[in-house]
Amino acid sequence: MARSKRRRKTRTRQIPFRRPLVMRAPELPGPTPEQLDEAVQKHKSRGAPHWKHVDPLTWFSRWLAELRDPFGDVYLQVAPEPSTMEENRLVVPDEAALTRLRELAPEAVTRYETAQRQALDVLVQAVSGADPAPLLCGMVLLTQLEPWGTYFEPASRPTSLDLELVSAIVTSLPCRDRRRATAEDLLTVASAARQVRCWAHAVGLAHSFAQESDIAAGVRGDLLTRWLAWRGSAYPPHAMAAAGALASGHHNNLRARLGFGFADLADFTIALRHKHEMSITPALDAAWDHTTLVTGERPDCVQAGSLRFQEKWLEAAMGLLVDALGVPIDGGPHLLDASRGQTELAILRALGLMPGSTEPVKSVLIDPPHRAKPFALVPAPLGEDDDEVRPEIAVPVNLSALTTDLHLTVEALLARTFPKWPATRARAVDSYAVELLQRVLPGSLALTNVFIDGREGRQEVDGVVVYDDVVIVIEGKGAPLRVAALRGSVDKLVGQLRELVTEGSKQLDRDRSHVLGNDPARFYDASGRCVLEIARSSVRRCYQMLPCLDGLGDVGTALPRLAALGVLDETARPWIVGIADLNAVIDVLDKPAEFIGYLEFRERWTGEPGLVVADEFDLLALYLYQVDLSARLAMLPEDGQLLHAPSQAVFDAWYDGLAGNGPVADKPRIKTTPRLRRFVDEVQRTKPEGWLATTTAALQVPITVATALDQLEAQLARRARRHGASVSGDPEHRLVVVAQDEEYPIAVDGSVPAATSQREPVWLFLRQRGSRLQLEDAGLHQWSTDV
Repeated sequence: MARSKRRRKTRTRQIPFRRPLVMRAPELPGPTPEQLDEAVQKHKSRGAPHWKHVDPLTWFSRWLAELRDPFGDVYLQVAPEPSTMEENRLVVPDEAALTRLRELAPEAVTRYETAQRQALDVLVQAVSGADPAPLLCGMVLLTQLEPWGTYFEPASRPTSLDLELVSAIVTSLPCRDRRRATAEDLLTVASAARQVRCWAHAVGLAHSFAQESDIAAGVRGDLLTRWLAWRGSAYPPHAMAAAGALASGHHNNLRARLGFGFADLADFTIALRHKHEMSITPALDAAWDHTTLVTGERPDCVQAGSLRFQEKWLEAAMGLLVDALGVPIDGGPHLLDASRGQTELAILRALGLMPGSTEPVKSVLIDPPHRAKPFALVPAPLGEDDDEVRPEIAVPVNLSALTTDLHLTVEALLARTFPKWPATRARAVDSYAVELLQRVLPGSLALTNVFIDGREGRQEVDGVVVYDDVVIVIEGKGAPLRVAALRGSVDKLVGQLRELVTEGSKQLDRDRSHVLGNDPARFYDASGRCVLEIARSSVRRCYQMLPCLDGLGDVGTALPRLAALGVLDETARPWIVGIADLNAVIDVLDKPAEFIGYLEFRERWTGEPGLVVADEFDLLALYLYQVDLSARLAMLPEDGQLLHAPSQAVFDAWYDGLAGNGPVADKPRIKTTPRLRRFVDEVQRTKPEGWLATTTAALQVPITVATALDQLEAQLARRARRHGASVSGDPEHRLVVVAQDEEYPIAVDGSVPAATSQREPVWLFLRQRGSRLQLEDAGLHQWSTDV
């Protein structure tokens, strides 16, 4: 991660800031040289963004309350308060109210869908005819620009459905009979887009309570919520790295067919980001100066000015942001150096859409045309002289396609360019996943695309990694989820998951049986030469990984749901993970014991039906925080479920600090006691026999158990001296303190190991599941302590 950060800073310094070609209406004065210099200083001295986020539950609840709708009123009676989610409090909804919601839901779905279509018609009418360049820049201002005090730049994690809808409408309408876009136009469009979004969320909510099977309703509701609210699937450094892995080996072919390669696209995205960092604030400062001159007012801030001041400032900002945000098409100066002008033009043409080039917008569930083509190629803004000819402008309306979703943009670009791309894509995903595993498991033996002798003859294994006494088998799936599956079609989702996950899980079961059921387990290359032999006695654990391009909608933390849908067997525990999420996990768990411990933790808990985990980051947070899941699940009522508050912000803060998008934050790390941490660090350093099993067990001890060991050490030692040994714990863990010079047989789950020591040690028994070795059902591990 640090290496990526240094590379980004170096590349940014090599691209000088250039004043853009004037694309705004000519009567608006551009930023002064002083304002440009001031923006550089503000960028360097910024602290943290002051974006005033409104909790999604809060704003939607307010809108729903104003609706005065029967379904909405009942829902608000049972909906958990945001504070209860933040505090992880147990919430048990009233069953009578839930029954009433299910009764009202079908009619609510029909009513809300009708209102949503009407609201969308209003939005299309509002967008029609308005000058697209300033209108789109105004929508970017309202939805995407984060203020850092008096400095502005594009948000690091775009999340706006509103901008997505407006951009799609702009490129679906022919650009004829334009009128100048005013502040009133912008506010009308923004208000109409917000109404469409609210109705869409209401439709998704009603669907989740509709009269159908609980599993289908839950899946449909989650899909709709994800489609409406989630933008950006990876941290930018991970998206860039994954995109580079996908495009590896295709640079020359891309240049020959499209006029640019991946390195050109990477340089262009860096240059565009730098332009925005240096241009947006001066443009808004110039808008302020222009407005104070026109109105004669000098308020403390825009909101403190009169309505006339606010209107004039907004119109000036809309016009000036065309320069700051947009890129001239075939008009120079270029973001890249002059010698690559045609390369830059090729990028804009390949990743842009013109007005009238896409299908009419009839639903919020369309495949967004700008999903992998982030630029709207629109005419320059109208000026006082409408006959003046100025170059077209590429307005970036989906910056996440060049940042958090760059790997998906590159994948779509390669799919459009190379007919045989799907086969190549699968191998690229496999190879990249193995590369990441080798990074966190230094010295491991890793092979890709090898073969085994199975029941049906010679069969291919996508990847195998051997580290100490652990084997990881890999069967990757490169295809992203199709649009129909993403936007609420449960049948389409299940159909594609059966193609990918069901098949991949069966392959992983085959691979695992081969490793654990043969002595030795042999792997061959394409020519039939044996390239790897694994002795059965050398394998303690065999884990299954199913890496994919986009995470398949984060189904990897919802294995019970997949089992209920018939996608997986109830006992299956594959790690279904997007390659960008895998990169993030390895960034955080950068020591072998921590990473292998997480593999064990996942196997133990991802199949628990009472535990609901939204995505990989929430599961990772449970591991890092050493949450006592056994105790919490034991508190649930029958058929209850445990939901934890989202933990994404912890990881966001760390990555923002690394990228310079926020204050430096501490790296998320495993929370345990100093005693356990010293033990783990020492055993990892010395690596005695069995060190990996010992440390991974210690790293899964709940913080409550580890703290109890510290607090009760004297009491446990006295009890051990009195009785020869002291045994305590819960169904998942046993703490055993053995008195000095005692030989004490300890029975746990039928296994009877003998504990002999010359001083008082502490033994930890951690229940392991799905292990091949009987002794490991008890999971016997030891460390010395000063009790």
